[in-house]
Amino acid sequence: MLDRREFVKRGTVAAALFGLPLARAEEAFGQVFDVGGAGLFLAEHPVTLLPDRPQLAVDEVARDPDPSERPAAELHGGLELLRHAMEPVPIAALIAVYPLRQEHLSPAIEEKAMSALGLRAAPASTQIVQRDRHAEYFGALALAGASIEKFAVEIRHLQRTEVREVEEAFGKGQKGSSAMPHKRNPILSENLSGLARVLRGYALSALEDVPLWHERDISHSSVERVIGPDATVTLDFMLHRFAGLMDGLRVYPERMRQNLELTRGLVFSQPVLLQLIAKGMERQAAYAVVQRNAMKVWEEDRDFRELLAADPDVKKLLKSKELSDCFDLDRQLRHVDTIFSRILTRP
Repeated sequence: MLDRREFVKRGTVAAALFGLPLARAEEAFGQVFDVGGAGLFLAEHPVTLLPDRPQLAVDEVARDPDPSERPAAELHGGLELLRHAMEPVPIAALIAVYPLRQEHLSPAIEEKAMSALGLRAAPASTQIVQRDRHAEYFGALALAGASIEKFAVEIRHLQRTEVREVEEAFGKGQKGSSAMPHKRNPILSENLSGLARVLRGYALSALEDVPLWHERDISHSSVERVIGPDATVTLDFMLHRFAGLMDGLRVYPERMRQNLELTRGLVFSQPVLLQLIAKGMERQAAYAVVQRNAMKVWEEDRDFRELLAADPDVKKLLKSKELSDCFDLDRQLRHVDTIFSRILTRP
């Protein structure tokens, strides 16, 4: 009697059951996405203020969410995206030379075999399961890596000598540079930035696996043997490294306040602008009033609030207390509890 194993083509493992190990990856990722890091950082530094720097120029006051709040929220979104990408992956087929004809194997046997493996039978396949679903999975890995890189780049910027508002942990005896003993380089963040590029390269390789000759060659196989395990393990490593980075991140609130004070009050230009508009001044006129005083701060090294208090156009509309309220740091924190509760209580 013919051994039942002969009905299963040897190529099945590489071409059709690729979803099996990937299906197991989601559980592991789900555990790592919640490891330490961002949530603990939020609890320890909920109301730290720092300069906001779009286009590398300070424009206003920001709470310190950059290395804490946004990672907690965005990585949660990354996990949801990964789970969505995983949905079509656990699909496989028992391979026949012409699967649509199923002349040698009943679809019922295929479904039973796939069910025993925790997979779903592909509705229709050629000699392989189509690779678009796998490309989505690798794209999700790359997006998760890009999110990690975004925050790693922010930490690298905030650790610059002239900024130095946060810093990676630096252990006793650690060397920041083999040539310059004074340096404390952000090596963990730099490592994460590099690995994110690797994941993007793997995602591109997965996309190139989608268009196969007559939808049934195996040029994808050699690619997936490399990127399948490597991309998955790489993101796992990145998540653990990022969690450790956040757990040990050093934060310097006093330095943040010093950098804010370097602007001589310019970070409050928008509240002043909006208050003048609320008092009836046309927007372009209000903008011109605030800007001409702001330029004097840059050019004459004067205090922004004092200049505004002496400006006749401002004095016509704003009382002293109303102007002072525009420079109140507590205004920047009035919604902090609501925002934190959204992040720390989300499922």
